[in-house]
Amino acid sequence: MCNVTVTPACASGSASIGWSPANGALSYVVIMEATNGDPLSCMTGSTSCDISALQCGQEYQVFVTAIGNSCNTTRAFDTFWTAPCTPSIISAPLDCITQVAVVTWHQQGEQGVTYMANATNSQGHVVSTCTSDSNNCSLSDLPCGPQYNATVTATAHDCSSAPSPPHVISQDSCTANVTQVDILCQSDSALVMWEASGISEFMATAEDGDGNCLNCSSSNSSCEISNLRCGQLYTFSVAGPHCPPGNTLQKYSESS
Repeated sequence: MCNVTVTPACASGSASIGWSPANGALSYVVIMEATNGDPLSCMTGSTSCDISALQCGQEYQVFVTAIGNSCNTTRAFDTFWTAPCTPSIISAPLDCITQVAVVTWHQQGEQGVTYMANATNSQGHVVSTCTSDSNNCSLSDLPCGPQYNATVTATAHDCSSAPSPPHVISQDSCTANVTQVDILCQSDSALVMWEASGISEFMATAEDGDGNCLNCSSSNSSCEISNLRCGQLYTFSVAGPHCPPGNTLQKYSESS
């Protein structure tokens, strides 16, 4: 008897073991042993069997023993690795200014493992991916506002774990609510005031009916927009970088 082959089913934690027949064999016993955990076994009259309940991230030794009428035994041997254990995400904060979320997870301590993190939007589409051989990586091009979920998958020895449970990517509030707009007649400008929390830099926008925009920025809770045209109705809004605006407030500039 020779040519033992092991085909692991990575996602289900099981493996199919096959071997060539031994002369005079009536049955076969398969024993699988890992460094940690109790041995697993099966007995069959054929030349294959399936064993389940394998531990993740383990190297198993597989022994196949042929049993005949004379009680003589022939033994064959092979080794294989199960899929890495499923990672667990610790945190995934999103920086609204850089549009980058750094995903961190518990590393299992297994050797030769590569991790892939995905960010999915509310429709379930993957919008960003990164890979790492350590315990973190950076998901890029994620504008603040929409909600994203992160998952991480571990791969080693041509076998991948199940994805980690979805983890909501946290993000600072980057949308501000306009609370007041004071038209400053003498300077053809407007003082825009807002309430916000989270990031420190916001931009106020005044948009006229033709879609022309004027802006000012501040790390405080107000700024002054200059060069307003007389007699125009402006829509005022405030938002952080790469973020959707909050509420809007409309006011006319001073008529000449």
